[in-house]
Amino acid sequence: MVIIQVPYTLDYKEEARIYKKLVSSAAAFRQAHLDPHVLKTAAVFGTLTRLQEGEDKDADFSKKVRVLAGEDVEGVSRADAERITGRLPEEGLSGVSPRFIINALSNAIIQSDKNSLTTMEVLLSLKDAIESDARIDPKKKRKWVDFLVLARKDFYNRWVKEDVHKALFVSFEQEAQDLLDKYLDEIEASLDNRMVKDPMTNEERKPDERFLRSVEEKIGISDSGKQSFRQEVVRKAMGAFKRGEKFALSSHARLNEAVEHYLFEQRRDVLRLVSSSARPDEEARNKISVVEKRLVEEYGYDSHSAREALNYVTTLLAQE
Repeated sequence: MVIIQVPYTLDYKEEARIYKKLVSSAAAFRQAHLDPHVLKTAAVFGTLTRLQEGEDKDADFSKKVRVLAGEDVEGVSRADAERITGRLPEEGLSGVSPRFIINALSNAIIQSDKNSLTTMEVLLSLKDAIESDARIDPKKKRKWVDFLVLARKDFYNRWVKEDVHKALFVSFEQEAQDLLDKYLDEIEASLDNRMVKDPMTNEERKPDERFLRSVEEKIGISDSGKQSFRQEVVRKAMGAFKRGEKFALSSHARLNEAVEHYLFEQRRDVLRLVSSSARPDEEARNKISVVEKRLVEEYGYDSHSAREALNYVTTLLAQE
């Protein structure tokens, strides 16, 4: 008899789908709510344990995981992506199994009294599973715990911050539209090489390049690429105008993302109210309630995981 080893998938999105299928048929999960990043973050960890170090000892495993999942990664060309996706001989033949992950999820559910599982609780459960497994040698245990940290820092932190800032964003939609209008006025003046009239003083000034770059940098627009990006935005704005439509945030996905990030940075003080030791006033409670409600209704959280996500992002912002 010949035994043929079938490698595990190295695509974390496909791995997450495997977990979803397994938990959907498991009794332990029937009454439990999983936050929207539980399975994806666990899948990133599982994929990291299956990668092998090639000749490049300084290879960025986080970038490799994203490329293997078919994502566009800044600074990675198509040629680099093809090189990265080349599977090494032993890659995918070792590492954690889906069953190991599901067992850790089950243990986390059993230990929880809320029938609600957050990504951070799952990462802690995986850490306990690794450290308590006598079959795993100490060197591998340390490496796998490091991979848990990597999955949290490079993947979960980005995902949960995006969720919270999008949920927060709904409270500032008019402010965001005003910001978009200002951006358009500034880039049109910049491209036409003309002055801008200040609406408050009626004085003329040069286009606010510092403001333009602070918005564009939020989505990785380089200094060399700013002109082509601005020209594209103006073309789309002119197209909307000719059709009798208003150029809104939904008219340009990348600019929408940039404005969201910019506004989120400007309004992060609202999030700090969540973890304040003082009792928040009614206005603060209302803003927090709006964010929590939107996380539940539109982003796949329940009340427990939404609150935990808000507290976690607040902690991240305090550390920046």
